[in-house]
Formats: sequence, structure tokens, C-alpha cells
Amino acid sequence: MTQSKETLTSSENRPAALTNEMLARWAEAVANGEAPFPSDLSNEDQERLLEHVRRRRRSRLVQFVARAIAQDILRSRGQQHGGH
Repeated sequence: MTQSKETLTSSENRPAALTNEMLARWAEAVANGEAPFPSDLSNEDQERLLEHVRRRRRSRLVQFVARAIAQDILRSRGQQHGGH
């Protein structure tokens, strides 16, 4: 009892699990807004991808805040030394 590819449901016709390399590329593209979040992944791959996207975005946010704080500190030190 074999089924042709055309009669398979989307859940039966899912692509193979994402490799770590594929996951990293998708996560980067999604986090950058270059690609939409794929809807045809298995639940496990969707969860893995979502976690990777979250990590990338969180890391970028932390770096952004850290740079802003560092610039603020440098500016305030410059004003202290320049004004005295």
C-alpha cells in the first residue's frame, strides 16, 4: 500500500529534520528579517528554530544596550575631564 507524493498530507510530506548548519542559516535570515518563519517544519524543528532566532535577537539587543551604556560612560567621562 504505497501512496504517491501527491496524496501525502503536509505532515507526511515534511522535509527532513534541519541540520545544525541549516538551522543556523534559517535563524540568521529570520532574525535579520530577510526571510519569514517557515511554516512547513516539524514541531521539533519549529521549536529549535524559534529558540535560535530568540537567542540571536536577544544577543543583538544586549550588544546594543551595552554599546549605548559604554558610549554614555565615555561621553560623561569626556565632559568631566574637559570641563575641569
